Amino acid sequence: MPLVPAKNSGWKAVVFIIFLVALACEVGLRLYWHGEQSVSMIWPAAGVAVAVFHRWGGHAFPWVVLGYTWIWVRLGFTSTSSVMPILVPLEALGVWSLGFRLPLVREATRNSINPTVWQLLPVPWLAALPCALAIAGLGTIEGRFDAGEFGMATARIAISHVHGMVAFAPAFVHVLRRDFQLLSPDDHWLGFAALIAAFALMVMAFSGFFHDVVGMSFASYLPFPLLMVAGVSLRPPVIAVTLMLWCIATTLITNLGMGPFTTATHLNPLELGIYNLVICYTTYLISVGTTHLIWQLRRNELTMEAAGVEVWEWDARRGFHSVKGDREAFRINHRYAGAPETAHEGLSRLSGKTAGTNGGIPDHWKERLEPRDGTAELLLSAGRVTSRQRDGTAQEAIGILQDLSMLRKAEEALIALGHQRALLKSLQVRLNPHFLFNALNAVRALIHIDARQASDAVTTLARLLRKNLKNVERPQIPLADEMQLVRDLFAISGWRFGDRLSTQITIPRKAENALVPPMAVFNLVENALVHGIEKSSGSGLVTVAAEVSGGKLTVRISNPGQLAAPLSPGVGMQDVLQRLELLYGANAYFSLTQAGDNLIEARMTLPFQDNESIDR
Repeated sequence: MPLVPAKNSGWKAVVFIIFLVALACEVGLRLYWHGEQSVSMIWPAAGVAVAVFHRWGGHAFPWVVLGYTWIWVRLGFTSTSSVMPILVPLEALGVWSLGFRLPLVREATRNSINPTVWQLLPVPWLAALPCALAIAGLGTIEGRFDAGEFGMATARIAISHVHGMVAFAPAFVHVLRRDFQLLSPDDHWLGFAALIAAFALMVMAFSGFFHDVVGMSFASYLPFPLLMVAGVSLRPPVIAVTLMLWCIATTLITNLGMGPFTTATHLNPLELGIYNLVICYTTYLISVGTTHLIWQLRRNELTMEAAGVEVWEWDARRGFHSVKGDREAFRINHRYAGAPETAHEGLSRLSGKTAGTNGGIPDHWKERLEPRDGTAELLLSAGRVTSRQRDGTAQEAIGILQDLSMLRKAEEALIALGHQRALLKSLQVRLNPHFLFNALNAVRALIHIDARQASDAVTTLARLLRKNLKNVERPQIPLADEMQLVRDLFAISGWRFGDRLSTQITIPRKAENALVPPMAVFNLVENALVHGIEKSSGSGLVTVAAEVSGGKLTVRISNPGQLAAPLSPGVGMQDVLQRLELLYGANAYFSLTQAGDNLIEARMTLPFQDNESIDR
């Protein structure tokens, strides 16, 4: 079961929010009592409430207030404690609104350092100062603070809440957002080692280990460089949780009477708060900035790799070297530059100039090159000389090599695809001219016999032609639509052949929704009419049947007749074969067999695709 409930998990989220805020209040109160101070230097609930609003939004406000009522249980109901369950959640709501809901912040990249600077530096102070003024004023009226201590009490309360928000809010935002991983490929072992060393130095410095050497105040900043190393090496979630533990540890040690922020007579919580805030601000912002920079570099690298671009650097002493490593530098030196005898000769070749004169290398260039290893590639070389010696000889340069052969292959593939689509449209729109001539002759004959029947024949033929043109843009149509064309074909053929033609169609309901190439079944039926009825002197039956089985659609067309040897497919059958190959490749099958003494069967098998499921 996950620690954090889902965003819309109802009462579970409510219980979790109340418990989390109450627990944070208890931790803050224990730090408050442990230090025997009027103000706790870490108020964890302030940061936890910000994270709760970030995770569940402003509608979590009532549950945050209920969590804060734990203060009444522990401190009793006084004029100061009575308003804190309202004031502090309002403070956290203000931080959430200013830090996460402003359009400028929401539109920025979530890895960008600019929103993080805004969220950590000014926003907590803008929200904490009004709350601190109200609590300090009530405390003065109540008698907890002397009138002359109002300003100092306000400062202590404000820095306590800011301390809690900066120390706890980032850590809980990452945890509640579920992007926290203790071990991640993006985190380097050096960062964890630096964190362990920094904690050890902090404990030694606060315990007075370096007192006689550099002084306790100076010694407290010895871990600072190690924390910077950790900020560069580790991702923000790990750093945020570490800084939260750091602030708790320094507060507890100070409350024990150790460290540079306490003396034999009093504690100085303001100095401790400023110290921890400087640590948190610097380390977390370095981690966020480094993570954003690495993210940008990786995106740039992936983009250049996808475009076939290789970035290189060059200097007169070492020659070419790649920003990605020696292996790529070897490719540049020996494949593209042609293993030149001198570094300047290789740069001359990449710039498209004849090797020999160093001063002939231009300041910048863009040339098409062919590699020296004989591979059929088209390369674009672009570069710029960044520095020259006094005599004009190039000293340093930078540039790219882009493999344009990938673009050439893509263009060829697009041309081939366009040709394939054009061929498919040509095959779909093609009707057998022999069929049209016969249909028109049948209409002409009907005009003298039955004018009404001739009119119906013209209407049917027009509808057939119109549907054929409509299906040109559709690579596949439902079998039910295809069978309407077949029925029109049977109607027109019936006027030609009269009683000589009998037809039978058997299409189950499931097969009607199957997708088939337009005019495929039509052409096979037309072929059956030509070879089974037109070329015979007697009558015959033409059948069309379909079935769906094992994820395949099978359509069978049968007609009377004998197969010729050798078999030579007609135009209609050739069109069907070409379209099946273009659309389905090896996943479609076609056969023409002698199924009986005077029976020919054409069988077409396609992958079953349901038109209704595709529409949904």
